Amino acid sequence: MDEFFDQYEAWLSGSEAHTPERFRHWATEVYSPGEGRSKLELVNPPKRTDYSEPFKFTLRAYNRSNQAWRFSAGSLAGVRADYIVHDADGKIIYAGEAGLRNTLVPTGEFIDLELPVPALPHTGKYVLWVDLSQRNVSFTQYGSEPLTYDWEARDPAPVRGR
Repeated sequence: MDEFFDQYEAWLSGSEAHTPERFRHWATEVYSPGEGRSKLELVNPPKRTDYSEPFKFTLRAYNRSNQAWRFSAGSLAGVRADYIVHDADGKIIYAGEAGLRNTLVPTGEFIDLELPVPALPHTGKYVLWVDLSQRNVSFTQYGSEPLTYDWEARDPAPVRGR
């Protein structure tokens, strides 16, 4: 809790004194609880896929935090994208991580990450859930609102002329 108010005090330095309105603005528009504050979007996501073939989503993550993101190839530290694919009944079909590479993403910049999805067990509706996390061995801190995306997996298209 001290870090929260230290950040607010640092933001106030050099400006006018504290007011309830200024605090509300800082808490809702400026404050970043960690490196995970982001805007997440999919680049050209499919509305339909062939259920029997693996494919990938491309996630674009914009760094909206007040510090650079440090992605790490190591498994115990750094920023990464955690993602889950579940079916219409909520059954988890696949869980993965993306961004396991040594990369620095400055504030205001973005990174594109590939989210591979294996062949799905059946046709139907599926949901992708994605969020960024910051791992420091002993804890995980999540960032902004996670991204969710609905799509449909269908039978492969028949081959023409057969």
